[in-house]
Parts: sequence; structure tokens; C-alpha cells
Amino acid sequence: MNKEIYLLTPEYKERIWGGTRLQEVFGFDTDIQPLGEAWTVTSLVGNADNRIEALDTTLNTLYQEHRELFGTSDDLLPVKVMIIASEQNLSVQVHPNDAYALEHDHSLGKPEAWYIIDAKEGAKIEFGHTAKNKEELKQMIQEGKWDELLQYVSPKKGDFLFVPDGVMHALGKDLLVFEISKNADLTYRVYDYDRVDAKTGKKRELHLEKSLDVLHAPFNEPGLIHPEAEMINGCEVTNYFDVPKQFTFKRILVEQEGDYLQEEFGFYFIADGQGMIDGHKVKKGETYFVPKGHGNLHLFGKLDILLATYREQ
Repeated sequence: MNKEIYLLTPEYKERIWGGTRLQEVFGFDTDIQPLGEAWTVTSLVGNADNRIEALDTTLNTLYQEHRELFGTSDDLLPVKVMIIASEQNLSVQVHPNDAYALEHDHSLGKPEAWYIIDAKEGAKIEFGHTAKNKEELKQMIQEGKWDELLQYVSPKKGDFLFVPDGVMHALGKDLLVFEISKNADLTYRVYDYDRVDAKTGKKRELHLEKSLDVLHAPFNEPGLIHPEAEMINGCEVTNYFDVPKQFTFKRILVEQEGDYLQEEFGFYFIADGQGMIDGHKVKKGETYFVPKGHGNLHLFGKLDILLATYREQ
């Protein structure tokens, strides 16, 4: 099969905390309201599986039938990407590790990371907690001492935050985020501000027993990072995260013209600008799959590209 580059069609998700910002910023074509997430890279059959119109197939089918384009041994595509616009606070949640997820929910865990595309003044992310141990954590949750328990970071445009399993976290309102994660959709909700879903008239379900099983205490994870970029063949490249068997995330900026070489397969999200990738016209809001071993990519135009990829070793 030819190692061309292929445009993916996003899948869209209604969320109680969403709105219209994703359509306004990226031109995503959907009537879903309130829109909270655009799943730009996903192959979860029965949930969301991106179409590749040029091949008249889906991303999962391509992965299963042409593994040579990916060069991985995983049964499922190992990465997932979504673009999130939070117009209200998301619920406070936690993700389990693979072992717990497989035993209790027949799923993989979901370590994830967030790149901040934009953050309005005063925007915050809930990240971690103040409890000294698991017993204190349990007691504070049961007593509803959220103001004392939850702690926050203040993100800026271009910041990056890795969220491993077992860590309490939540995006606050007024954020535009690129999320890369393992290919799963498993979340345990810890706290939801006692919100009532307008469609059901009820509060959303919490998962306190499972959350307490998997939450880490005390909390000691590093926070936001903003690493230095380097110039490579006309491209300003920033390496944010690169861990084998988890995922790799980079940002590639091109002012006029450049060349970029990525040995592994990759998903290239055009966060801003327009131009060409190997002769293909590309524009803001689009995601392209580039197979493993494709070779050098020639980038032309003013482009801000977010790259999600994966390596086994």
C-alpha cells in the first residue's frame, strides 16, 4: 500500500460543559450542541472511529489490515487525540492503571497529557490534592472538603501537563486543549460540583469506590512544563513528551518552508495556519495520518502543527 498522507474526519462529542468554541476556532462541521470534544484520532469501535474518506475506510480497519503502516504490535491503535474546549469546569476525575482497568472495566487505563492551545486570563486546572495519605484523602472526600482538598495550577498558552494514572485532575473553564492519551475512554468521576444535567434532571454519576481504589496519596507529581524549542531544517521543533509504550508529543512551527523527518507513524493536527504538506493543501483544524517510514515531509506555508506519535522502544 502506498505510504501517502491521509486526512481524518473527526468524531464529535456533546458535553455538559461544552459550547460553540470548537466550531468557531477550528471550523469543525457539526450541529452537536453543546460541543465539548472533537476526537481527531480515535479507533474505538462502537464508540468513535475516524473515517478516512480517501480510502473509504476507518482508522481501526486501516490499523488492523495494514499494520505495516504503523509498525506496532499492539492489538489496538495505541494513541488517541482529542481537542477540548471547556466553557465550564470539567468534573474532577481520575484514571486507573491498565491492570485495574482490565480487571474492573475490561479496558486499558488512560494516562494522558494536555497541551494548552489557549487559556483565557484566570483559567485554572485542578491537579492533585493536599491529603497527606490515603486515609486522610478518603475522609476529606467523604466529608466534602473540596476547597481544602483540591489544588490548582494556572496554565498559559504553550504549557504542557502530563497526567499519569492515579492522579486527581480536571480542566477548568476557558481552556482550549490538545489531549493525547492511550487509546481508551475510561474515567472515574470523583466530584462534579453537584451539577444537574439539564437533559436528565439528575446529578451525574460519581465513581467514588473505584476512585478511592486508584487515587495516589500523597500527591507528588511535577506540574506544568514549557520546554525550549530547537531549529531543525527550517522547523522550530519542541519535544514535550516521549516515553516508549505511552506516547510522544511534539510541536512543529514553520514560518515559510521546512523539512521534517519522523521515523514512526504520526498524526499531524494543524493547530493554526495553512499551507502544504508534501503537496497536499492543509488548513487549521485538520488532522493527517502519516505512515511509518514515509520519509521526509516537506512543509510549506505558515503552520503550527501538533504531532502525536508512539514508539515501542
